Amino acid sequence: MERKAIYAGSFDPPTIGHLNVIDRAAKMFDKVYVVIGDNSQKKTYLDLTTRKFMLMGMLDFLDGKPRHSNVKIKIASNQYIAHVAKRLGANFLVRGLRDTIDYSYEHNVFQVNKRLAPSVETVYLMCDSSDQLVSSSIVKAMIGFIGWSKAITDKLHPAVLGDLKVWWLRKRLKDLHERGRCSLGHYENTWEVINENYRNRAYHNFDHLIECFAWLDKMAISLKPYKKDPIEYALWFHDVKDDVNESAKLAISLLSWGSTKNDTKGIGELIQSTNHSQEVHGRGFMVEYGFIASVDLAILGSLPDDYLEYTANVREECLQKGCSPEEWIKGRLEFIDDFLAREHIYPNEEMRRELENQARSNLEEEYVRLTNKRNGDH
Repeated sequence: MERKAIYAGSFDPPTIGHLNVIDRAAKMFDKVYVVIGDNSQKKTYLDLTTRKFMLMGMLDFLDGKPRHSNVKIKIASNQYIAHVAKRLGANFLVRGLRDTIDYSYEHNVFQVNKRLAPSVETVYLMCDSSDQLVSSSIVKAMIGFIGWSKAITDKLHPAVLGDLKVWWLRKRLKDLHERGRCSLGHYENTWEVINENYRNRAYHNFDHLIECFAWLDKMAISLKPYKKDPIEYALWFHDVKDDVNESAKLAISLLSWGSTKNDTKGIGELIQSTNHSQEVHGRGFMVEYGFIASVDLAILGSLPDDYLEYTANVREECLQKGCSPEEWIKGRLEFIDDFLAREHIYPNEEMRRELENQARSNLEEEYVRLTNKRNGDH
């Protein structure tokens, strides 16, 4: 008799804890159905299509070489899992347990399932100790904070993490467009431009955008509400091209809808503020200029390990564009010299209080490293 099992959940989003259970169940049973529960009365963070796509990526269905040949993905809409098991001919329900709180909840679920399908047995798999603090709820609670895309890296499969970042960015862009009363087609066109120009870069990529928006949300309390959306529009486009003037031109050509129609010039100027010239940083009377310039430079005030990762990524991106290692060092030293000579690195006073000292320390240490490297002292 073929041993069939069901592993059901909302997978909102799927985590490495879910993957661990699936991997173990695939070894124990002849066939495993991973069932995505879709309850119309229960609001989920991710829509059903996205959750299924993430599971398919996590289980390598998308590249034609599934992680497990005996695992299938199914959807159950407004159905009891015990009834789904009977319909699929499954005689086991697989459940993952992390702690005694899970056990208490699962005991009640077991009683219900046993009444609905007496012949279906429940098999509990204890999670590995490394996964005890991994859950979809914890992942969702971490999203949106500064550094969130890196903080959840160890909780999600790389394919799921990538999909989640894209989903989050697309939702944010769509919400922005809806506030600007633009068409769905215009949003899709804008996303294509964003995706094409940010996706495969070493530093000026989706992670950089996500960090900029996290800082925007954190600091926006100091802004008047009507000023936040123009800054967000500008952040979407500020690094879409290598030259800020080209980025500004592209943004102006696309931003011609709704409430932004008469402010495209202002958004273009906000984008140009991220060239970080002394002149721009001196526009103290324009709060928005100082705000967006500071948000773009937040990485300079990051913790040392994060700063080292940033410098490695910026260097890689520069080399990818044809810059030689010697040219990189020369240009970077000029960049550092310029900022260390300024009275303030951050035009925005609040970000200055929070990041200025760490930024100066990071830049000074990098200057020493690069000078030693240029002089042959490795």
